[in-house]
Amino acid sequence: MNYYILPVTACVFLVCSCADTHNGSNTETQAENSRTQIMSKKEQDAITALKWLDTANPAEDARHAIAEQRFVLYLAGGKGGDAAGIPETQQVEALQRCETQPLPGVTDTVYGNEHLRYLQRARDYAAQFNAIMSTACTAR
Repeated sequence: MNYYILPVTACVFLVCSCADTHNGSNTETQAENSRTQIMSKKEQDAITALKWLDTANPAEDARHAIAEQRFVLYLAGGKGGDAAGIPETQQVEALQRCETQPLPGVTDTVYGNEHLRYLQRARDYAAQFNAIMSTACTAR
């Protein structure tokens, strides 16, 4: 009779383990859905405007713009932003020789944590792009 206890216990353990794994993935999905629902419509829209950063390559984009003779520096931080990535000693000359424009999708307002992460990525993109572009601006 004791021979049946081990196989039955093993089967019960296996079924419970599978159920826990399945419930765990549902819990993760529910958490993701909950986080999305908590995010405001403004934050969702702001993030959508910055989704281009997911596939952007600032070095490649800067080289492409230079090849097309489009000398522009991106302002990080919306309308009142600075030209990130350019040393202070070179800012005046670079800003005189290049046009400036706000980085697409960047706002002065932070709508939430996920939006803040995208804004930080946008600043990093601008810094890398501008570091390359400022050299081309001052050389012309």
